[in-house]
Amino acid sequence: MTQKNRWSVEQLSNLRDLDAHFPEGTLTLFPIILGFGRNIKWDARIYPKGAAGVLPVDKNSLLSIGASEDEADKWVARTDRALVALRELYPALVPALEARIKELAEAAPKALVEAEPARVSD
Repeated sequence: MTQKNRWSVEQLSNLRDLDAHFPEGTLTLFPIILGFGRNIKWDARIYPKGAAGVLPVDKNSLLSIGASEDEADKWVARTDRALVALRELYPALVPALEARIKELAEAAPKALVEAEPARVSD
């Protein structure tokens, strides 16, 4: 069952590959899973080639890795929109799974009662 406001399993599995390549570096958007899945912190970083650190996603950082002015503006806006959407849709994995398990557990006894055949007494 796929909900319209959520990404599919295939899209989620491809999130680890969500990056944009530039001549001198890469912009990457990725989930940081905290507390064994209880919380997800979405982040975006720029990894410049030949550097030991990361840069924040802003226009100057994108220009420094070879993006044009137009590309830099476009990627800053696109990254901001993606982070907002992902933070709203996927704040955590485990609580959603626990809620779904609880729903199924509550529905199971009702389904068993409804499925029992009628008994006739002698």
